[in-house]
Amino acid sequence: MECTGDGNTLEDYEITTFLHSEENRLIRQKADTNIIELIKRKLETEKIHFGTIASGDIWNKNKKRITYLNQKYGALCEDMESVSVYTVANRCDIPVIAIKGISNNEILDEKYHYSVSKDMQEFTEKLIKII
Repeated sequence: MECTGDGNTLEDYEITTFLHSEENRLIRQKADTNIIELIKRKLETEKIHFGTIASGDIWNKNKKRITYLNQKYGALCEDMESVSVYTVANRCDIPVIAIKGISNNEILDEKYHYSVSKDMQEFTEKLIKII
């Protein structure tokens, strides 16, 4: 499903993006700070952004919604997978981080860049060796 801004309020968008339980509560999971600090020390010259990833159940292309989620929650990007991985890892006390390669930017009207996949594979391999 694609979000096209069909008159829904930003609050409606918030619910579809952040609320993943029957109780309609905000789920916040945490990345392992030790891993984050290690990456920051070892890869300080790389272009890496650390921050919040919003998780949703729709394919979002709505600029107002993207901006709203960034302003309200500091979300750098959105995905559909991280919240489930984080939930299991956090409950089982397993260190976890999410690594995302951004291949396009809806705000800047950038098109998908195929080369990002190759670059992210190489970068992920570098991260695995460090961790």
